[in-house]
Amino acid sequence: MEATATDTLKVNIAGTDYEVIVTNPLPSLSLSELEKALETNRGHIDQAFKEIKITYKQDLIERLMPKQLNYFSPTQLAVMAQFNIRTLIPMINLRGGHATFAKPETFPPEKRVNAMHALAKKQVLMENVVGIPLPPELFTGIIIISILIIFMFLIL
Repeated sequence: MEATATDTLKVNIAGTDYEVIVTNPLPSLSLSELEKALETNRGHIDQAFKEIKITYKQDLIERLMPKQLNYFSPTQLAVMAQFNIRTLIPMINLRGGHATFAKPETFPPEKRVNAMHALAKKQVLMENVVGIPLPPELFTGIIIISILIIFMFLIL
């Protein structure tokens, strides 16, 4: 990830370079405005994940032409929101508020958004192989059990 003097981030997500323009919060914002901005950006992350997942589903099921798939907008939104979250939480705490990072929020934007893409792709594949939506925790457990079963077959 590169940050330039103009607050433009260049990140590589899922093999594609994105340039995202980010701005720092104004110093005159109140604590409540900063907290509201934090929640808004967390909502942007959730929305971006949903849109990325929908795009992977379109790619897998509907087999749209790659030019018709929109990975760019939700990916750019997620990068921007992740950068903002990492900026807002320290500012909130400096102003006397109490904000904490969720584990994924501690990652650099490039790492988090790449993980979002990987998870969305895995969930879409599992939903279409098994036929039912699976929560991420269950999906991880299924992968671990599958690896153990394959390993046991190789040993026997």
